[in-house]
Amino acid sequence: MNDLFVRDGFFQLERGFSFPELKEIRAAFRDLTEHPVSGVEIIREEYSFAVRSIMGWQRVRGTLANFATDERVLGAVRSILGGRIEFHQTKYNPKAGNSRGEKWDPHRGDTFWCWKDGVPTSKGLLSVFIALTDQTEGNGAVYVWKGSHVITLDQIRPFMLGLEETKDETTKDTAADLSLQISPEKLGDIDRNFERIMLTGPAGTVWVLDAGLLHASQANRSNDVRELVANVFRAEGNSPRHPRPEQYLCEPTGNWL
Repeated sequence: MNDLFVRDGFFQLERGFSFPELKEIRAAFRDLTEHPVSGVEIIREEYSFAVRSIMGWQRVRGTLANFATDERVLGAVRSILGGRIEFHQTKYNPKAGNSRGEKWDPHRGDTFWCWKDGVPTSKGLLSVFIALTDQTEGNGAVYVWKGSHVITLDQIRPFMLGLEETKDETTKDTAADLSLQISPEKLGDIDRNFERIMLTGPAGTVWVLDAGLLHASQANRSNDVRELVANVFRAEGNSPRHPRPEQYLCEPTGNWL
């Protein structure tokens, strides 16, 4: 297992995606936005109505399906999770310019996937972020709290807000104000004890994140759209016990990669 992943909760892949590859992928996402496909959900910002997320996009044959199953990513995922792997979610997160693309509150993915989907363990989960455009402070790049993944789900649970909501409520899981949030007091404690690092880099950069790593992003203040893919994988046997609607769980158990 990658030493940086164990220590920091994330690492950057050495081999990313080239400009010609990214050009084709971005064009495919634009086409999907203009011509929606059954089984793929397009989520929009509450106020600007700009596209915020597209979930389940790996179902689209051709460029996007090939991109989703690229071995540069899957090989890195297998090296950590081991054996066979499965998509838990696929998300394309374009963040529109001029602050029309809004923030993502500080959150850890495993609180949603384990508590709302019933995935047994966060240790069999991870996220892969792929930069389709340059990621900068000005356009709302993701920032992480290095090493914060060492805080377990049991340790963070007393500080979680929104746990009283039902597991079926999904409307806020992709909104600017997320349904599961960490109390301000605990966030302050994490901020004091863990270094905050921004995942900036050129288009084509790929980061692999532990499911428990705290992360967030601000609104896009630049003039241009910021495009990022955020895929979630799980290991064989780490299947959800009460999965939410299909668009939140992009591949049913048995569709192994």
